[in-house]
Amino acid sequence: MKVYVSKSNHASIDDLLEVRTMVEKEGHETLEFTGGNYDPNLIKRADVIICIPPRSSIYDDHIRLGRGIGSEVVGAKERGQRTVVYDYSSKKYLAPDEILESENADWKFDFYRCTKWNEIKQDELFNIGTADGMPQDSPLNRILPNQDELDEI
Repeated sequence: MKVYVSKSNHASIDDLLEVRTMVEKEGHETLEFTGGNYDPNLIKRADVIICIPPRSSIYDDHIRLGRGIGSEVVGAKERGQRTVVYDYSSKKYLAPDEILESENADWKFDFYRCTKWNEIKQDELFNIGTADGMPQDSPLNRILPNQDELDEI
C-alpha cells in the first residue's frame, strides 16, 4: 500500500518521523513531496493520505490547515482517498468530515478549518475495503478467470 505524507512546513520533525516509522513498520511505501517542482500525481498514487499539521493547529473543536496541506486534504477527499490528520497529542488519526475555507484566509496556518471528524484507530488506518467490504489485498478480490478462459489454458 502507498501512503502519502502531507506535511506542513511548520510540522514537528518528531511527528513526521513518528508517522514515517509507523508506516514503514506496517510494511507500506511512503510517498511525500520533498522539494523542487510539485508533482500533483504523486498524491494521486496513494491509497492513504496522512496529513501532519503544526502542533499549534489542533484544537478541541477544530483543526486549522494551511493552504498547501489543506488543498491536498480537500482534493484527496474529493477523489475518495482515505485521508487523516495526525493528532500528536493523542497519537490519533482523525478523518475529516467537514472542511471549510476559513474566514481568516491565513494561507500558512488557517486557510481551511476542519470542524468535524471521525477517529481512526492506527490498526484500522490501512484496512481499506473494496466495494464488497473485503480488504484490497484479500485473495477473494483477485479476478479469477472464467471457464472459457480456463479452457483456453
